[in-house]
Amino acid sequence: TSTREMSGPGLPHELQVGRFLQSRSKEVSFLTDEISKSSKSGKLASQQVPRHMRRRAVSHNPARLPRRLRTAHNSQKNKMGGEGAAVKRPTRRFRRRPSNLLAEYNRRQRSVTWLETHIWHAKRFHMTRVWGHAVPDTPTDKGWRACYRATSTKCLMWDMSYLMVVEVMGNKEAVLENMNRMTDRRTGSVFTDGPGERSAVVFRPGQFPAGVVGEVSYMWRPQVEGAGEGLMWVWVHPAFYQEVVEMMKDVMNLEPEEDCGEPDFKKVKLDDTQSSEKNIVLSKLEPKLPPPQVLTCPGLRVSLLGNNLNRLRLVGPLSSAVLRQCLVPAGVTAGTATDPSYWWAGYYSGQERRESAEESSRAWGEWSSAPPVGSGRVLGLVVRDPRVLLPAKRNTTQLDIMTEVDGDKPEDTNKDSP
Repeated sequence: TSTREMSGPGLPHELQVGRFLQSRSKEVSFLTDEISKSSKSGKLASQQVPRHMRRRAVSHNPARLPRRLRTAHNSQKNKMGGEGAAVKRPTRRFRRRPSNLLAEYNRRQRSVTWLETHIWHAKRFHMTRVWGHAVPDTPTDKGWRACYRATSTKCLMWDMSYLMVVEVMGNKEAVLENMNRMTDRRTGSVFTDGPGERSAVVFRPGQFPAGVVGEVSYMWRPQVEGAGEGLMWVWVHPAFYQEVVEMMKDVMNLEPEEDCGEPDFKKVKLDDTQSSEKNIVLSKLEPKLPPPQVLTCPGLRVSLLGNNLNRLRLVGPLSSAVLRQCLVPAGVTAGTATDPSYWWAGYYSGQERRESAEESSRAWGEWSSAPPVGSGRVLGLVVRDPRVLLPAKRNTTQLDIMTEVDGDKPEDTNKDSP
């Protein structure tokens, strides 16, 4: 051990080199390691392995690291907040249960409205989001020729349920007067009174012809027993639905109704006496269960039904035959109409309504046996559940087209079902 004389204020007179190096050996060793480290290696434990051994899933699964680095990796991850407890994904069997599927479908409809045929279309079409709805855009397979053959020789159907419905109730003269404030008689397309479905072109008040909004279709409810007011359904395209509603509020001075009441099915759903099991039917209808918004003014009542009503369009020579096979009128006789086990028991308890149902059934028989004359005809019909009447085997129903041949009796032309 060597000593050396040192002088100066605050410094020792001598320094023992051996003791000094022994006390500072750890610091010297640490400094040597830091100097010898490469500048390319990272500071995290997961970065201490060679590049060819690094895995991007190490942050989720520390077992991919060598054992000597796992403890340091876990401590570093906890310091940075960690990922919390791992959530186990439910099994496919659990997720595919009908009730869970419906709950998932309803959750996915919070930001966009699905049509009731969405699941069928989503398997066969590219879906697009327009007007707040998810509608089919283009097929995933070739379909132009098939659609052309269906429209020319068979039947083609598509879903138009994205159309929104506005229900206007009140005295017919008052309804026509207020609704025609948004039209112009010079176009010849205004709201009128009459049977069937008609169309009208809506303009912004006082801005004809530049302030055109769009074309809407409407129909009147037939006069029924005990209904002293007229009821009109207006079908509006969702692209300008909100604009039409705002115009109606301004023109008619509509105000929200204070107490709209609660529908019967909503009360049944919230009844505590019911079973705790999930109701699949109510789950399917959940997006349409909330009661519609109701606006009122003196003499008028407007209900914004939205897309609660489904609308399908059929095109092709076999359209009437398809409807004739699918829609079979239900027998509303005196015995079934008074049986409380049937849902229509209360509605058809009166003699006049039962006679109206029988008359509609006779009209449907005449309509479905021959091509209808004119356009825009509307027929209200109570039919049996088509699912009960499905054939045992597909494509076995023979459909026929009723045509007139030189003024003789109608000729049956047998066609295979589409």
